[in-house]
Amino acid sequence: MAEPLKYLLNDTVPPRIAAMVRRAWRKFDTTAFLQQVEPGYESLELMARGQRIAQALQAHLPQHVPRALGVLVDSMDPPMGLDAAGEPDAGDRPYSAFLYLPHSIYIGTHGLPHFEAAMAAQHALTQRFTAEFCIRPYLLHHQQATLARLRDWAQD
Repeated sequence: MAEPLKYLLNDTVPPRIAAMVRRAWRKFDTTAFLQQVEPGYESLELMARGQRIAQALQAHLPQHVPRALGVLVDSMDPPMGLDAAGEPDAGDRPYSAFLYLPHSIYIGTHGLPHFEAAMAAQHALTQRFTAEFCIRPYLLHHQQATLARLRDWAQD
């Protein structure tokens, strides 16, 4: 029997994200972040785990959302490459791309009033994970601008 999807965001993920963010922004309070994520984390399913981490990111990143989006982008590992068949290849990274699910949730939830910064973050995100979760609010609230950007990205 396959493991539940929630284990893609196992208990090693919050400390990994904390270390990544701390590397990008030295003021990040790793201890407080982890204390906010931990209570009941193991009992949560995949999306709830991503939401929990995203909520803790929001509480501990800069409150100026464009700056916070920049920190998230700066914290990301290098983009994935492509394998011989042209498919995304994470190389020898020992984790799932779902590591970036909380980033996606943060962008979709908090970036909406900051279209350009959020689009830049989504562009960076799609080189490591899918933006299918965070693009949806932009299609609803900024439909023309988002579709225009997606047309540009289709050639990227």
